[in-house]
Amino acid sequence: MITKTTAQRIESEMMTVNSPDIPTIQQFEALLRVGLILGRANINLIDFTQNLWDNSGAGPTILSTLDGVAVSNGQYDAAYLRKIQVLYLSFKNWFATPISATVGENTITLTETPRQLIMASPQIATPTT
Repeated sequence: MITKTTAQRIESEMMTVNSPDIPTIQQFEALLRVGLILGRANINLIDFTQNLWDNSGAGPTILSTLDGVAVSNGQYDAAYLRKIQVLYLSFKNWFATPISATVGENTITLTETPRQLIMASPQIATPTT
């Protein structure tokens, strides 16, 4: 959930990013912190939505509603809601799968999942001078 406090943290970090007096690496780290905040919010949103799908009767109701028809007292087309559920399930699967990517000319394979990386506290190192 993005609370007022969370929104203020994001705004503060974005001020750091947009400040010409802040060194580039600190701007990069501020963007990383914003990404982690939003990533955590996204994971929480998907978890909460999945819980509603699984435990509130929303899933079977959406699945049994015809395409082009709003579900119960909602406003969205049932087919659209099913597509969003597929999207959320795809994100959920990706969040739980170890990843790799080519960075520069090096392939880096992580043992952690995206969920583990996003939910963990950043590793702090001693600054160099």
